Amino acid sequence: MDDNIFLCGIRIYVFNIFTFGLKRNICYLMKIVTNISDYPELKLDEKLVVKCIKNHFRNVNAPIYIYIDPKLKQAYGLHACRSIKEYETLPKIVKDELVESAKENKNHWHKISLSYQLLERALNKRRKSKGETSDWLLCDDYDYYYAVVFYVLTHELQHAYQVERGNQYKKENWKQYEDEIGDFVDLEFDAEVGAIRKGPRLLRSYCGE
Repeated sequence: MDDNIFLCGIRIYVFNIFTFGLKRNICYLMKIVTNISDYPELKLDEKLVVKCIKNHFRNVNAPIYIYIDPKLKQAYGLHACRSIKEYETLPKIVKDELVESAKENKNHWHKISLSYQLLERALNKRRKSKGETSDWLLCDDYDYYYAVVFYVLTHELQHAYQVERGNQYKKENWKQYEDEIGDFVDLEFDAEVGAIRKGPRLLRSYCGE
């Protein structure tokens, strides 16, 4: 992977592991908003993306804002766990759609940013994109573009999971991935294994399987 580009800017706010609100076993109670519909050229079904996340990350309780970011160039994706109390003026979509759910989860919400440039290259400039992702353990049973989308998205969702519940995939239990993933810190190792193992599940759901 290009040393100048990192998969997740380590912008995770270090909290004690949260127990966000009540356990929600019914996945549709998750609150997720996105700006995917603002970019129809990316050929993503917003409602279906949200449904897949709810099915496979139902243990993430705090609301999630998935943001396609045209200005994000130095990372493929970013995750941040934020508090509504940090803002004098909340972003409009958070104020309108997420604030009540955030209040039920210790005032916190997850923001996941995805690079528009990465997605556009994966869709329209595949030869260049495949060179950048040649060492990723992508699911090769499906269209390359959607494999990239769900790999990066799942990586960032795994960071959201970490904040609330801790690392799921510890190095000592997943040694088979050490060589492929490299010497990542524990948080990044966990997120990469999450992308490798859960990404294909979201992808299969998105493709109707």
